Amino acid sequence: MVGRDADLAVLAAAFADSRDGRTRTALVRGDAGIGKTRLLREFLGGVPRGADDGALPVVVAVGRCVDLGPIGTPFTPVRRLLREIRAAVGDDRLRSAAGSPTVLATLATLVPDLESDALPPPRGGDYVVEAVERVIEDLSVDHHLLLIMEDIHWADAATTALLRTLATTLQAEHVTIALTYRTDDIGDDHPLRPFVTELERSRSVDVIDLAPLGPDEIREQIEHLGADRLGPNEIDAVVARSAGIPFFVEELVQLSSGALPPTLRDVVLASADACDPPTRRMLDALSVAVDRADSALLAEVTGADESAVLEGLRPAVTRGIVVPVDDAFQFRHALIAEALRDRLLAPERTGLHRAYARALERRADSGRTGLFSAISEHLLAAGEEAAAFEATRRARREAMSASAPVIVGRLTERLLELWDRVPDAAEQVGMSRAAVALELIDALTSSADPRAIDVADDALARLDDDDVMRARLLHAQARAYANLDEPQHAIECDREALALLDGATEPEPLVLRAGVVACIAYEDDERPVPERRAELEWAVAVAEEHAQGDALELVHNRMSAFLTITGDRRGALEHSRKALEAASSLSRRFVATLNYLADLGDNGMLTESIELAEQTLAYCREVGWERGIPAYFALDLLMSLMPLGRYDEARALAHRCMRLFAGQPTMQSWVARCIILLHAMNDEVDIAEDAWDEYAHLRPDPHADPKLISNWVITEVQLRMAEWTHAATPDARAEALRAALTAAAGYASASREDLPCPDLFLPWLALLVTTARSTGLDDENVAVVDGVVQHGVATITDDILGQGNRAVTEAELGATMSDPSSSRAAWERAVAALDPAVHDVWVHHLAAYRLAGAELRCGAREQAADRLDRVATAASRDGIGLVARWARTLTHDAGLAHGDDAPVPAPAAPSLTPRELQVLALVAEGLTNAQIGERLYIAPKTASVHVSAILAKLGAANRAEAAAVYTAGAFPPGDLSDAGGQPAG
Repeated sequence: MVGRDADLAVLAAAFADSRDGRTRTALVRGDAGIGKTRLLREFLGGVPRGADDGALPVVVAVGRCVDLGPIGTPFTPVRRLLREIRAAVGDDRLRSAAGSPTVLATLATLVPDLESDALPPPRGGDYVVEAVERVIEDLSVDHHLLLIMEDIHWADAATTALLRTLATTLQAEHVTIALTYRTDDIGDDHPLRPFVTELERSRSVDVIDLAPLGPDEIREQIEHLGADRLGPNEIDAVVARSAGIPFFVEELVQLSSGALPPTLRDVVLASADACDPPTRRMLDALSVAVDRADSALLAEVTGADESAVLEGLRPAVTRGIVVPVDDAFQFRHALIAEALRDRLLAPERTGLHRAYARALERRADSGRTGLFSAISEHLLAAGEEAAAFEATRRARREAMSASAPVIVGRLTERLLELWDRVPDAAEQVGMSRAAVALELIDALTSSADPRAIDVADDALARLDDDDVMRARLLHAQARAYANLDEPQHAIECDREALALLDGATEPEPLVLRAGVVACIAYEDDERPVPERRAELEWAVAVAEEHAQGDALELVHNRMSAFLTITGDRRGALEHSRKALEAASSLSRRFVATLNYLADLGDNGMLTESIELAEQTLAYCREVGWERGIPAYFALDLLMSLMPLGRYDEARALAHRCMRLFAGQPTMQSWVARCIILLHAMNDEVDIAEDAWDEYAHLRPDPHADPKLISNWVITEVQLRMAEWTHAATPDARAEALRAALTAAAGYASASREDLPCPDLFLPWLALLVTTARSTGLDDENVAVVDGVVQHGVATITDDILGQGNRAVTEAELGATMSDPSSSRAAWERAVAALDPAVHDVWVHHLAAYRLAGAELRCGAREQAADRLDRVATAASRDGIGLVARWARTLTHDAGLAHGDDAPVPAPAAPSLTPRELQVLALVAEGLTNAQIGERLYIAPKTASVHVSAILAKLGAANRAEAAAVYTAGAFPPGDLSDAGGQPAG
């Protein structure tokens, strides 16, 4: 092989990375004939297959995409890939990798002789992708999988979805993936373009662009081909004519001496033209086949007997034009097939397509599956649109059985394209064109595909006078807009639908009207809350009287979501429960379960939420489904694990969720703030800051979901408080506090007075306010955030969750040195109001820490020491390292202990005691004697005595001069400065 050493090195490096336990993907691309397949073949020749060096055994599996038209048959190349994996690892290992009989049954839809007693899962999920992913992940533990997929520019939509998963979100240990495609075949409008762009941006993907060979490399290739008969002039001609494409070099060298063909197309055809007429006839027929054809199929198409077919192909095999593959034949290179097919006369091509369609129909009628997509392509090429419509309908049914929703959508689109050309289309399908369009809109909406809008527009334009169906289409279009985060367009569509249903009294349009009203009331947040609530109550009443199943679920779902936003979490839980009871379809039951889980969490029913989420995820794993809706279950589980202090589980799950939500920035935004919070709360501030920067692109804009915005605000407050704790200088601490206040104030200015502040945030915001005031920070946002807290306390829900958060918030706001006994009593009430099964674990530890501080101020040092020791231990165990640090620092500063967990005092300067050095650090921060006493848990008068002693020892005339001496670095930093900030008691 010539000129590809650097490219081989990239493949070898990717393979080595995977050997070390990482998934790597190589994307090999270039023009037709550039040598993509040859490069991989050369690479495979150097791959060790055994495990002699102690490495895992290598399993090589190759799939090749074929040109089955713009839709294709689902998972065509994946079938071969799985067969080769099975042959390498054996049946028993493949079955154990599947993990469940249901997943095995799903795999059996691609590998028919892989028997399973279970039935495949119900339709509706992309189960095949999930099943293949699970098998690969499991096998990668004890095998190094080298998976190759060639010519992905021809991949069907279902295969593309699988490749996207494997190349971008696979969580496997030892997998190397190599993909090839023709660059000249993938334009900006090619279905594969978004996937390629995604791969180009991925850090786990190496892109190999194969360039044409240079003149010297072409000469070297000619030498390797053994073309001794070529003279210098002929070699120069090959160099000039081949354009550096290795395939053309080979073809030119193989030609007999004499004049070279005038065009590269003629170069490709030259070998075929040198064959006798019977062989050329077989080559013409094979060029119209889909990738390959067996001798029996070619016999049916050409009308020859099978022995004549074989004799006709024999010279083409000998010349290297055609190669045998399994029990069939295909061209050595797709360029040959394309050139032969392109020069056929139109009637010849049409006749061959028609012959293939009839032959494949006979095979389908005898029980062969997976053929109707190819039949549809051949019939379309033959101009038989009515027959193509029926074949497309049957191909759609096959795709449904194969759990290939993307292919189902594409075939549905083709049905709609052909509809007007088939007189009895509605009778064949069993439903109207508008009803089929409605199904397609729903399917596209569920995958966030913006084409749902265009399909709805087209269906509306074609619809005759049918107000109810028009309203249904408008409502479906509204859901599509809402799913694309375009609420205003959604409201407009729903209002138009509502006008069509005005005065409806019959049950069907009345139920539809209730659903439309519920959606408008939920989404139109510019109107007063009481008005929207009244409309939702009307919709619920109508739906409960006339609706059932998914229609009833929708209305309860919208009411629940509305009540969540407006702070009535108990009402939200009741309606989400009713929605779950009403849902009839599998997809809506999953959605209703998801909402119910969220409401359980919002109501502090964390144990129940975790149990339901784990049960649901177990079912999803059993059927081999993890992406899509199950990913949302995983996110809900994550949100419930965190408040209970199960941080190790939460961390692992958070990173898994980030992969599962690949391509969904809004959902990744929810996960990203969890990751940042997990690290910030565990006192891993450097990691949290890195995550903050890494996920900057996922932070919500001002028009995003208010709940998401508020969660990011509190996450930034928590991160900045962690930074404040670690800050080494007064300026750095002040900067961290100002950043936290700015974030909180920004949320305050964007929030609405008629909507409450989530009470889960109130303790944090109150802590921010008291910290800013205790350090003397002069910032106008302190009052703004205090206003948010006061409003939140006044509107908090009066249930066990709200009562505990209110008690902590009020105790925080009332913590003062002037009345330590009242502060202690307030914190005792707060600790008593918290329920371990309901309230966030960090709030428990914060309240206990603050109570210890109040006990110190009241002179109960022994109680405080014991409580701080328990807080430091428990908070560390629960992943709340930040509060554990505060507890240890307070233990040291108050002189309660000097054990291993206490901060180690910095060496004192010769003229100052360690306590005086602590006081000096706080003087440098600008704190008053009262604030110093508050920070160090000493009386203001004692602080004053220390300050006077410091001034005398330093010879400073005033506090400013003493601070200047400290800031200039004349003394090593004291304990408090070293530890950064700590909430004052």
